Amino acid sequence: MRVFLVLLYLYASYVIAQPKNETFDFKLAKELKYKRGVLLRDIYMKEGCRVYDIYFDKEEGGYIEESLPSPSFITRRKDYYPNGKIKSIKHFIGENVLIGKSVYYNKKGVKRIVDEDKKFKKIKYPYILQFLEKKGHINLKTGKGRIVDIRGTNYFGFELYYVEEMNMWEAIIKDGYPEDKCLEKYIELAKKEKYIELAKKEKQKREKDHLIVCSERNCDLYYFIDAISGKQISKQEYAKRYRAAFGEEDERFDYIFTEP
Repeated sequence: MRVFLVLLYLYASYVIAQPKNETFDFKLAKELKYKRGVLLRDIYMKEGCRVYDIYFDKEEGGYIEESLPSPSFITRRKDYYPNGKIKSIKHFIGENVLIGKSVYYNKKGVKRIVDEDKKFKKIKYPYILQFLEKKGHINLKTGKGRIVDIRGTNYFGFELYYVEEMNMWEAIIKDGYPEDKCLEKYIELAKKEKYIELAKKEKQKREKDHLIVCSERNCDLYYFIDAISGKQISKQEYAKRYRAAFGEEDERFDYIFTEP
């Protein structure tokens, strides 16, 4: 609990510290112009924050995406008007879920604050982070698990989604499903969906089949957590909630891999 109080304090201080007369950092954008797309690999720090992306268009405006100082798992995005003045400041957890206070400025600099946490039920994002730490995927004290190396390329270690229609949280651990079991799943699905005439290749080695069937396989691991009780939801329960919420089956269902 103490760790979360510290993290929340740091988060609040960074939100409060944002001045309304802040302008886009054109110098930094020029410096990193040819590094866009590789900033997850090449670390660039600015005032204790790791920059993930920066861009500006003279007609549309620009933005910068960066982490809050380590060991935070929060991403901050700032958007700017074409004249370079600040337009909005938003914070995300798991790269997708808006949290905390979002600040929006009109062209005159008048700000409007939106409490993003109002949408959550009893279970909020600190609980989900604790859940992922208990599962061994992240470390809240060191920041481990924020960026991970997957087959030689850096990725965000996990994604989060808060699905209000299904009253649940969805956590996706990148490449978190055991490799051998992932391979078995894909070969099984290839046979089922008849992607190739795999039946005629029974004498080939499994790895050779693997290269044919799923050389770019997705081995992400999924968790579903109830937004009120905090209990983990089974894949079958997930399917029921999806059907009830959207009136159809989830076409990704066969490729959702949960704990073996």
